Amino acid sequence: MSDSNLDSILAAGRALGAVRTEHNGIPFTVVPKDYSLLSVEHFLTLPARKRGEIVVTEVESFCRYVNLHKTAGTHLMADGSGVLAVLDHHSAAEPGWREHKVSLRLQATPEWNKLTAINRKPLQQDQFCEFLEDNQSLIVRPTSAELLEIVSTLEGKKDVQFSQAIKLRNGQVKLGYSENIELKGCREDGAVELPSKLVAGAARYKGGEPVEIHCRLRFRIAERKLLFTILIDDLEIINEAAYLGVLKQIEEVTKIKPLI
Repeated sequence: MSDSNLDSILAAGRALGAVRTEHNGIPFTVVPKDYSLLSVEHFLTLPARKRGEIVVTEVESFCRYVNLHKTAGTHLMADGSGVLAVLDHHSAAEPGWREHKVSLRLQATPEWNKLTAINRKPLQQDQFCEFLEDNQSLIVRPTSAELLEIVSTLEGKKDVQFSQAIKLRNGQVKLGYSENIELKGCREDGAVELPSKLVAGAARYKGGEPVEIHCRLRFRIAERKLLFTILIDDLEIINEAAYLGVLKQIEEVTKIKPLI
Protein backbone atom coordinates (compact mmCIF):
# COMPACT_ATOMS: atom_id res chain seq x y z
CA MET A 1 0.00 0.00 0.00
CA SER A 2 1.40 3.36 -1.03
CA ASP A 3 1.84 6.20 1.37
CA SER A 4 -0.78 8.21 -0.49
CA ASN A 5 -3.38 5.45 -0.12
CA LEU A 6 -2.59 5.13 3.59
CA ASP A 7 -2.98 8.85 4.08
CA SER A 8 -6.34 8.74 2.32
CA ILE A 9 -7.59 5.95 4.57
CA LEU A 10 -6.44 7.75 7.71
CA ALA A 11 -8.05 10.96 6.51
CA ALA A 12 -11.33 9.12 5.89
CA GLY A 13 -11.17 7.63 9.39
CA ARG A 14 -10.51 11.00 10.93
CA ALA A 15 -13.45 12.43 9.01
CA LEU A 16 -15.73 9.69 10.33
CA GLY A 17 -14.58 10.30 13.89
CA ALA A 18 -14.73 14.07 13.75
CA VAL A 19 -16.97 15.73 16.33
CA ARG A 20 -20.13 17.17 14.78
CA THR A 21 -22.43 19.81 16.21
CA GLU A 22 -25.35 19.46 13.85
CA HIS A 23 -28.08 18.32 16.28
CA ASN A 24 -29.41 21.16 18.42
CA GLY A 25 -25.91 22.13 19.46
CA ILE A 26 -25.17 18.72 21.00
CA PRO A 27 -21.85 17.27 19.81
CA PHE A 28 -21.73 13.70 18.52
CA THR A 29 -19.43 11.49 16.53
CA VAL A 30 -19.69 8.35 14.42
CA VAL A 31 -17.72 5.44 15.86
CA PRO A 32 -16.23 3.26 13.11
CA LYS A 33 -17.38 -0.02 14.69
CA ASP A 34 -20.80 -0.63 13.15
CA TYR A 35 -20.93 3.11 12.56
CA SER A 36 -22.76 3.84 15.85
CA LEU A 37 -23.86 7.35 16.75
CA LEU A 38 -22.19 8.35 20.03
CA SER A 39 -22.92 11.53 21.98
CA VAL A 40 -19.97 13.12 23.71
CA GLU A 41 -22.02 15.74 25.53
CA HIS A 42 -20.52 14.60 28.82
CA PHE A 43 -17.20 16.10 27.70
CA LEU A 44 -18.74 19.59 27.56
CA THR A 45 -18.20 22.03 30.41
CA LEU A 46 -21.99 22.30 30.86
CA PRO A 47 -24.87 20.10 29.65
CA ALA A 48 -26.69 21.20 26.53
CA ARG A 49 -30.03 21.32 28.40
CA LYS A 50 -31.44 20.84 31.88
CA ARG A 51 -32.27 17.30 32.93
CA GLY A 52 -33.00 15.39 36.12
CA GLU A 53 -35.65 15.03 38.79
CA ILE A 54 -35.52 16.14 42.41
CA VAL A 55 -37.95 15.52 45.26
CA VAL A 56 -38.99 18.04 47.92
CA THR A 57 -41.41 17.69 50.83
CA GLU A 58 -42.53 21.27 51.49
CA VAL A 59 -44.61 23.59 49.32
CA GLU A 60 -42.25 26.55 49.76
CA SER A 61 -39.27 24.62 48.37
CA PHE A 62 -41.35 23.27 45.49
CA CYS A 63 -42.54 26.73 44.46
CA ARG A 64 -39.06 28.20 44.75
CA TYR A 65 -37.58 25.55 42.45
CA VAL A 66 -40.41 25.89 39.92
CA ASN A 67 -40.05 29.68 39.77
CA LEU A 68 -36.30 29.35 39.30
CA HIS A 69 -36.52 26.94 36.34
CA LYS A 70 -39.99 27.29 34.78
CA THR A 71 -40.36 27.76 31.04
CA ALA A 72 -43.22 28.59 28.69
CA GLY A 73 -44.09 24.90 28.61
CA THR A 74 -43.95 24.13 32.34
CA HIS A 75 -46.90 22.04 33.52
CA LEU A 76 -47.92 21.05 37.06
CA MET A 77 -49.77 17.75 37.58
CA ALA A 78 -51.62 16.92 40.81
CA ASP A 79 -52.34 13.29 41.71
CA GLY A 80 -54.15 13.68 45.03
CA SER A 81 -51.10 13.04 47.21
CA GLY A 82 -48.46 15.31 45.71
CA VAL A 83 -47.61 17.48 42.70
CA LEU A 84 -45.26 16.84 39.76
CA ALA A 85 -43.77 19.76 37.83
CA VAL A 86 -42.45 19.01 34.34
CA LEU A 87 -40.43 22.13 33.75
CA ASP A 88 -39.55 21.48 30.10
CA HIS A 89 -42.94 20.16 28.99
CA HIS A 90 -44.47 20.95 25.61
CA SER A 91 -45.64 24.51 25.11
CA ALA A 92 -48.27 25.71 22.67
CA ALA A 93 -45.53 26.85 20.29
CA GLU A 94 -43.04 23.98 20.41
CA PRO A 95 -42.43 20.52 21.87
CA GLY A 96 -40.37 19.94 24.99
CA TRP A 97 -38.02 17.21 26.16
CA ARG A 98 -39.88 16.55 29.44
CA GLU A 99 -36.64 15.59 31.17
CA HIS A 100 -36.45 18.25 33.89
CA LYS A 101 -38.83 17.57 36.79
CA VAL A 102 -39.45 18.33 40.44
CA SER A 103 -41.85 16.33 42.63
CA LEU A 104 -43.63 17.52 45.77
CA ARG A 105 -44.26 14.61 48.12
CA LEU A 106 -46.45 15.93 50.89
CA GLN A 107 -45.75 14.59 54.36
CA ALA A 108 -48.10 14.71 57.33
CA THR A 109 -46.97 16.60 60.41
CA PRO A 110 -46.14 14.66 63.59
CA GLU A 111 -49.11 16.32 65.31
CA TRP A 112 -51.49 15.12 62.62
CA ASN A 113 -50.09 11.60 62.81
CA LYS A 114 -50.50 11.52 66.59
CA LEU A 115 -54.11 12.67 66.44
CA THR A 116 -55.19 10.35 63.64
CA ALA A 117 -53.39 7.42 65.30
CA ILE A 118 -55.95 7.46 68.14
CA ASN A 119 -58.96 8.36 65.99
CA ARG A 120 -61.81 5.95 66.89
CA LYS A 121 -59.43 3.94 69.07
CA PRO A 122 -60.65 3.35 72.64
CA LEU A 123 -58.08 4.36 75.25
CA GLN A 124 -58.01 3.43 78.89
CA GLN A 125 -57.74 6.25 81.41
CA ASP A 126 -53.99 5.92 81.89
CA GLN A 127 -53.43 5.82 78.11
CA PHE A 128 -55.61 8.88 77.56
CA CYS A 129 -53.82 10.76 80.33
CA GLU A 130 -50.47 9.91 78.82
CA PHE A 131 -51.64 11.15 75.41
CA LEU A 132 -52.78 14.46 76.90
CA GLU A 133 -49.53 14.88 78.83
CA ASP A 134 -47.39 14.15 75.76
CA ASN A 135 -49.38 16.47 73.47
CA GLN A 136 -50.05 19.55 75.57
CA SER A 137 -50.39 21.89 72.56
CA LEU A 138 -52.50 19.58 70.41
CA ILE A 139 -55.86 19.96 72.19
CA VAL A 140 -56.84 23.63 72.26
CA ARG A 141 -60.49 23.67 73.48
CA PRO A 142 -60.74 22.67 76.22
CA THR A 143 -57.01 22.71 76.76
CA SER A 144 -55.10 19.51 77.29
CA ALA A 145 -54.39 20.63 80.86
CA GLU A 146 -58.09 21.13 81.61
CA LEU A 147 -59.03 17.80 80.09
CA LEU A 148 -56.17 16.08 81.85
CA GLU A 149 -57.37 17.41 85.20
CA ILE A 150 -60.79 15.84 84.67
CA VAL A 151 -59.47 12.51 83.45
CA SER A 152 -56.86 12.37 86.19
CA THR A 153 -59.58 12.86 88.80
CA LEU A 154 -61.32 9.76 87.57
CA GLU A 155 -58.09 7.84 87.27
CA GLY A 156 -57.32 8.37 90.93
CA LYS A 157 -60.48 6.60 92.11
CA LYS A 158 -59.69 2.94 92.59
CA ASP A 159 -62.93 1.12 93.33
CA VAL A 160 -65.45 3.07 91.31
CA GLN A 161 -68.81 2.03 89.94
CA PHE A 162 -69.93 4.36 87.16
CA SER A 163 -73.63 5.02 86.81
CA GLN A 164 -75.78 6.40 84.00
CA ALA A 165 -74.45 9.25 81.84
CA ILE A 166 -76.74 12.26 81.38
CA LYS A 167 -76.28 14.76 78.56
CA LEU A 168 -76.52 18.35 79.77
CA ARG A 169 -77.96 21.34 77.92
CA ASN A 170 -74.52 22.86 77.43
CA GLY A 171 -73.40 19.84 75.44
CA GLN A 172 -71.33 18.34 78.20
CA VAL A 173 -71.96 14.96 79.76
CA LYS A 174 -72.47 14.38 83.47
CA LEU A 175 -71.06 11.08 84.61
CA GLY A 176 -72.22 9.81 87.98
CA TYR A 177 -70.09 7.48 90.03
CA SER A 178 -70.13 5.75 93.38
CA GLU A 179 -66.88 5.06 95.14
CA ASN A 180 -66.04 2.61 97.88
CA ILE A 181 -63.43 4.12 100.18
CA GLU A 182 -61.80 1.38 102.15
CA LEU A 183 -60.27 3.76 104.66
CA LYS A 184 -63.63 5.11 105.74
CA GLY A 185 -65.55 1.96 105.00
CA CYS A 186 -68.40 3.95 103.47
CA ARG A 187 -69.70 5.06 100.07
CA GLU A 188 -69.22 8.55 98.73
CA ASP A 189 -71.15 9.77 95.69
CA GLY A 190 -69.94 12.42 93.28
CA ALA A 191 -70.12 13.65 89.67
CA VAL A 192 -67.76 15.04 87.07
CA GLU A 193 -68.53 16.81 83.80
CA LEU A 194 -66.89 15.57 80.62
CA PRO A 195 -66.97 17.69 77.44
CA SER A 196 -68.66 15.92 74.55
CA LYS A 197 -66.69 17.89 71.97
CA LEU A 198 -63.16 19.18 71.72
CA VAL A 199 -61.04 21.07 69.21
CA ALA A 200 -57.51 20.11 68.21
CA GLY A 201 -55.06 22.29 66.33
CA ALA A 202 -52.58 20.85 63.84
CA ALA A 203 -51.22 21.39 60.34
CA ARG A 204 -52.12 18.64 57.88
CA TYR A 205 -48.83 18.82 55.98
CA LYS A 206 -45.30 19.83 56.92
CA GLY A 207 -44.75 23.51 56.26
CA GLY A 208 -48.48 24.25 56.43
CA GLU A 209 -50.48 26.38 58.83
CA PRO A 210 -52.34 24.75 61.75
CA VAL A 211 -56.10 24.41 61.37
CA GLU A 212 -58.86 23.66 63.85
CA ILE A 213 -59.91 20.01 63.88
CA HIS A 214 -63.28 19.38 65.50
CA CYS A 215 -63.67 16.10 67.35
CA ARG A 216 -66.21 14.28 69.47
CA LEU A 217 -65.21 12.78 72.79
CA ARG A 218 -66.98 9.55 73.61
CA PHE A 219 -66.65 7.12 76.47
CA ARG A 220 -68.05 3.80 77.48
CA ILE A 221 -67.97 1.76 80.63
CA ALA A 222 -66.64 -1.78 80.41
CA GLU A 223 -66.01 -3.93 83.47
CA ARG A 224 -66.04 -0.85 85.72
CA LYS A 225 -63.36 0.76 83.56
CA LEU A 226 -63.87 3.97 81.65
CA LEU A 227 -62.67 4.01 78.03
CA PHE A 228 -62.22 7.26 76.08
CA THR A 229 -62.52 7.55 72.30
CA ILE A 230 -61.79 10.57 70.10
CA LEU A 231 -63.68 10.73 66.81
CA ILE A 232 -62.45 13.26 64.24
CA ASP A 233 -65.32 14.99 62.44
CA ASP A 234 -65.30 15.08 58.62
CA LEU A 235 -61.86 13.54 58.24
CA GLU A 236 -62.14 13.12 54.46
CA ILE A 237 -63.28 16.72 54.05
CA ILE A 238 -60.30 17.93 56.11
CA ASN A 239 -57.91 15.94 53.92
CA GLU A 240 -59.44 17.24 50.70
CA ALA A 241 -59.52 20.85 51.91
CA ALA A 242 -55.86 20.66 52.99
CA TYR A 243 -54.78 19.30 49.61
CA LEU A 244 -56.80 21.87 47.66
CA GLY A 245 -55.23 24.53 49.87
CA VAL A 246 -51.79 23.32 48.81
CA LEU A 247 -52.77 23.54 45.14
CA LYS A 248 -54.12 27.05 45.63
CA GLN A 249 -50.91 28.15 47.35
CA ILE A 250 -48.81 26.70 44.53
CA GLU A 251 -50.91 28.49 41.89
CA GLU A 252 -50.64 31.81 43.73
CA VAL A 253 -46.84 31.59 44.06
CA THR A 254 -45.92 30.08 40.67
CA LYS A 255 -48.73 31.62 38.60
CA ILE A 256 -49.32 28.16 37.11
CA LYS A 257 -52.59 26.31 37.75
CA PRO A 258 -51.97 22.62 38.52
CA LEU A 259 -53.78 20.06 36.39
CA ILE A 260 -55.93 17.71 38.46
